[in-house]
Order: sequence, then C-alpha cells, then structure tokens
Amino acid sequence: YAGVYVPTLVKELLDHASEDLPNVKGFAVGDPCTDNESQNQSMDMIWYAHKYGMITNDIFHILYHQCSFRIPTVSTRGKHYGSKEKNVLLSKVKKEAHRRNLRQSDEKCQLEYRKFLLQTSMGFSQEFANYYINPYALYEPVDVAYDEALGNYINRPDVRKALNMADAPSRIWFSDMPFTNTVWEYHSEFAACNDDAPPGAESMVEFYRHLAPRLEGIVVFNGDADPCVSYEGTLKSMDKVGFKVIPGGDYRPWFYQAGNVTGQFLQDKPLSFGSLLTVHDAGRQYGGHVVNFEHGLSFVTVHGSGHMVPQIRPRPALHFLQYLFNKKLLSPLYLPDDVIQSMNDTVFEEYVSHWTQSANNKG
Repeated sequence: YAGVYVPTLVKELLDHASEDLPNVKGFAVGDPCTDNESQNQSMDMIWYAHKYGMITNDIFHILYHQCSFRIPTVSTRGKHYGSKEKNVLLSKVKKEAHRRNLRQSDEKCQLEYRKFLLQTSMGFSQEFANYYINPYALYEPVDVAYDEALGNYINRPDVRKALNMADAPSRIWFSDMPFTNTVWEYHSEFAACNDDAPPGAESMVEFYRHLAPRLEGIVVFNGDADPCVSYEGTLKSMDKVGFKVIPGGDYRPWFYQAGNVTGQFLQDKPLSFGSLLTVHDAGRQYGGHVVNFEHGLSFVTVHGSGHMVPQIRPRPALHFLQYLFNKKLLSPLYLPDDVIQSMNDTVFEEYVSHWTQSANNKG
C-alpha cells in the first residue's frame, strides 16, 4: 500500500516543510495502488487469468461478459492487518458476500466460476493453503519461507542501522506497533485499491498532479508480471494525471547490465530473491519500458518482475533507481513523430538499429 502512503506522506512533508523535516526532492513508488477507476479491470483475476492463458476463451466470455463476474484481488479491500487472524476474518466476510451473489446467479455461471477456481490456484488466492501460483509474481516459484527470511533480515541490527531505523520505536518489523501493544492495521480513505471508497473520494491521481510540479522527479514503476497490481491499470492512472508526454518521451525500451554474482551468494540467498541471478555475466539485457511525462513524472515497467521489484529483479531495480538519483533519462528520446513518419523504410530500419544500439549502450 505504499502507492497510497508514500504520495500522501510526501505531500504532508512538502506542505509542512521545516528545518526539522527531510528536504524531499522526489520519490519512487512501485506496483502502486493508484486509482480505482483506472485499475479496476487490470486488478480483476478473471481478466488477468485470461490474459495469461490460464482459462479458456469460453470460460472468460461466460464469466466476464455473460455473467458479469468480477473477482478483484485482495489488495482492493481498502484495509489490511498485520494480524493473520484479522485478515482471515475479513476474507471470510468478503467471501460470504461473494457467495451470496453467486447463489443468485444461474447454474452455468456457478459451474464456470468453479472451473475458474480449479484452474487458477483458487483465483490466485493469497490464502489458499495449497496455492501453486505465486500471487505476487506470476513467473516466480512459490516460496513459503521467504517472509520469514525477509523478517529476519530486516530485524538485523546492521540492517536497521543502514535503514536509519536503529532507534525507531518499532522494535520488530511488520508485527510490532510502538506504544499500542498491537500489530499494525491499514485503512484507506482514498479511491485507490479500495472497494469501499465513498463517492467522490480522491485517488492518488490528484496527488500526482499536485506533487510532480513541486518536485524534481517522480518514478512510478510496475513489474509487468504482477498478478496483484497489473501494470496496465497503473499506466492508465498515469495517463489520467493529464500531463503531456515530453517530446520523444513515448513508451521506450530500456536496458541494464546483468552482471554476475558469486556461487556463495546464490547458495545463501532465499529462493525467490533474484531468481535470474547467475554466476555468468549476461551483459546488457532488456529491462522494460519507460515513458516520460511533463513535470518530471515517469512510468517504468520492469520486465518479468512481479509485485516486489527490488526483490524479484534486483539488478534492473538498482539500475533505474540510480538513474532517478542522478536525474538522468533511463532511455534515449525518440526523434519527433513527423520525422519518423517521413522516413522511407530503409532509413527507418537504420534508425531503429541506431536507436537500439544507443539505448543498449546507455550507462
């Protein structure tokens, strides 16, 4: 839910700037809850399952069009808890409401919905005990030990110090809420991953419109294989902000250096951290796409990544964050549209080759 609390926190820091607060220059946010309207379709599991060939055209057509079924991800609940028990209770309430609607549908819809559940690890469920599709990263292995490994890592004293958290009142990452003796709870009041948002509630689109002109740069990035927050809706949200694409800044591939790691590192790392890491140097590789808008707003996809980009694709994540910090373009700009349109086929093919070489050699 950093897609909500990062922009809202940055606005508070800017609105109440003082010598005691950080001097915010920009921020990056990944696979973010941004705007209900823009993300509704891409965060629907029937739509997503069909996109990746996990259900047939017939089942999709019946469920999505004839039955008008929509199965949003759990991210759209508008609330989440550090307590597993509370999350299970919330899930039961949502499931019972869905079952009531299902019982009111015809038998054909009920049957096809059950086939959908059979074919998709209970609809990409994060709570299905026998889940076999990673609900956060479509192409990554199921790794039940990762959460524990991550918690142990972040709770290490040296890591807390590196994150400037050595003296933070919260002593145990994820579970400990200081001063309350409770675990954390998240409740959204915005129209971003929130099915219960009141009419007229703001989404993060309004925040980006307000924040981008006041900052030096904002990067919104998204793994292009994220079942939880699919990139199509995030890109729609950025278009909805309403800033023009800068000249030549349209959707462009970017590349990164896929260097090697040691065999010892591979042996020590968790299964689902950097699954593409290898002892072989793979050279320059395709990292995803980028589009640059006015006011320093950029949207970046990270190829092959799921929800947690720095975990799943650490090398390209580090690459584009370095470009953000150095205020550089991630990929060369295109020539103007009228110039590209005026080229004959031979000149255009030469331009494609030249542009690709330039992009691939960048940085």
